[in-house]
Amino acid sequence: MNELTPQEISEIKSLLVNLKSLKTSLKDFLVTHNHNKGNSAQLNEKDFLNHTAFGGPSIYKNIITVVDDGYAYLPNSISGIGFVSSEGVEGAVFLFTSAGVPTILSGSTNAVTTDTDTKLCILDNGTNIAIRNRLGSSKTLKITILY
Repeated sequence: MNELTPQEISEIKSLLVNLKSLKTSLKDFLVTHNHNKGNSAQLNEKDFLNHTAFGGPSIYKNIITVVDDGYAYLPNSISGIGFVSSEGVEGAVFLFTSAGVPTILSGSTNAVTTDTDTKLCILDNGTNIAIRNRLGSSKTLKITILY
């Protein structure tokens, strides 16, 4: 695995600061709107995912079944950190640039950044990331990115 560049380390630190801010803002929002007292409707994902009012990162989540040799594509021209899991067996935490370049920070043995048979491939697709299932059969992928 490649070492992180100073720029990548800086981006991770910035994302962590934004996550802490999002957590604090969401907690304040819940208290202000009495969601913690049971006298209002519960929040659902649409209330805070992809919501920039809190000053934090946007969040993209998807659960998708991908056939063998098939693809799942992330949104175009964004950079951030991603998490992918294939039925809890294979998976990775990865950084990605707006140019579509992935760097795996941590992952299972079969998570790679090359298009390799029998692997879960996190690939540069120009201006986005393509996640390719080459594990031999259809897999359900859980994908979350912060950008």
